[in-house]
Amino acid sequence: MSSLKYVLVASALLVLSAIYIASALIEQDKQLNFITPVKQFLLLTQEELSTLSYPVQSIESFYAASNKVSKEEFSDYTTVLFEHYKALTGVAYFDNEIFNGGAKEAQLWEAAGISNATAEQAIYDATQLQMLSNLEVGKTATTPIFKEIDRNLIGVFYRMHGSEGILLLLFDFEKAFRLVLDNEIAEDFVLHETIDDKRVLIYDHIINKNVSLDSYTSTLNFFDRNWEITVRRQFSPGQYWYLIIPLLSAVIAFFIFSMHKYSLRLSRMHNEKSEAIEQLKFAQEKIIESEKINAMGGLVAGISHEVNTPLGISITSSSHMKELLAELDMDFKNGVLDSDKFEDFLSTAKDITDLSIKNMQRASKLVASFKRVAVLNSDDASQLEEVDVTTLINDYVAAYRINSDNSKIQFETQLPSSARIKTYPTVITQILSYLTSNTLIHAMKPGQQQCEITITLTPSGDAYEFMFCDNGIGVNEQDLKKVFEPFFTTKRGAGNAGLGLSVVYNLVKSKLESDVHYDSVPDEGFCISFLLHDLN
Repeated sequence: MSSLKYVLVASALLVLSAIYIASALIEQDKQLNFITPVKQFLLLTQEELSTLSYPVQSIESFYAASNKVSKEEFSDYTTVLFEHYKALTGVAYFDNEIFNGGAKEAQLWEAAGISNATAEQAIYDATQLQMLSNLEVGKTATTPIFKEIDRNLIGVFYRMHGSEGILLLLFDFEKAFRLVLDNEIAEDFVLHETIDDKRVLIYDHIINKNVSLDSYTSTLNFFDRNWEITVRRQFSPGQYWYLIIPLLSAVIAFFIFSMHKYSLRLSRMHNEKSEAIEQLKFAQEKIIESEKINAMGGLVAGISHEVNTPLGISITSSSHMKELLAELDMDFKNGVLDSDKFEDFLSTAKDITDLSIKNMQRASKLVASFKRVAVLNSDDASQLEEVDVTTLINDYVAAYRINSDNSKIQFETQLPSSARIKTYPTVITQILSYLTSNTLIHAMKPGQQQCEITITLTPSGDAYEFMFCDNGIGVNEQDLKKVFEPFFTTKRGAGNAGLGLSVVYNLVKSKLESDVHYDSVPDEGFCISFLLHDLN
């Protein structure tokens, strides 16, 4: 009988140990796969909500910097804000008459993606406007969340300093909470707010009705409102697999212990790898920063080198001209100026003036070339149009044949009958022009009378692959790595600044949103290709 008791006690201890281990594993799973990720997601969400105060500060600074803001200026400025802050859907401005019983309507209003009815609801709702009576300067008053068809919006009133009036900013609640809504772990949550000492549900996003008992509660701040967010963990049978352990503890106790040790080992390895990844990211950021600094240094050095030569010649010529004028003045005052000396002066002055003008014109052309490198702000490339790229290329080739006196370039095109996409036609024409000029300057072999350019356009999924090839001298392997660097040219002695392919690279990357591919075989030619996407 005593041996049976020992067996029962041992079995009970084994089961209790198994229960303890199972509980520990469940809690660890909860921390690793739920609590810790949710904390991180909520921290990121709070950071993103905090950035939504920047448009308020930005608009107030905009008003403070201007005596009067016109409707066009207001529209242009808010359009930029809409592009940078996707959660921002509307901005309204009220003047100070609203505090004196004046008209309860906005003097300026801009919206992005919301209906006029929604704008009127947010602006003219008398209940909302009553919030302004006690609104202090520099403070905000946030409206409750309200519905607009299939979206939830929230308004923020802000009283600007001085006599600038009041701003109303409308935010798309779902976009503001995108980090939580787009994450599977944290997508089931509810928001509460304490109003008049009562805990009120203001928003819920429960996708899976069958949720476990695990949850995590924290606080989020949105301007002057404090929300309590509770994230519920989705139910998964896998969370409770560990409960089988006590039932099988007599057989697999040692196995459970080993698995626990293995779990801890995996956790430690995970932390070590995470730390290594963070260190690698830090090192990559430092390398990128160093490369940017080196590139900027090279750009400045290139500009200085290119501009310094013509400016130096112009300064030297002007100094020499000054000396000649001083000699002429002295001869005149001494009465020894004769016609021969004066003719010599005129001849020399003409040569010096021509030299100065020529070099100043070269400096001016260089500066104009430098400006073309900054294609991100190009006014000509700012309009998207739906065009037929086949027609665009054919028109360019035809215009080049008609307008160019140079017969060294022969075009061959391999194009589909039609290739309609929404893109920047001016940019494509500029790229064709730069590539043709580059071929004309660099591609000719010694004694070669003509160079053939082949332009190919091939469908590639939703895009078209554009390829521009010549049968010229090509580029050697050493120079091929540098062809897109600003100021790199193999024909500097011929007056070339080396900016053509650099401009092409910037246009393709920044405006056409594509990657540049290129290749060259010496004595066989040079090819460049990229995808023309539909930018709609």
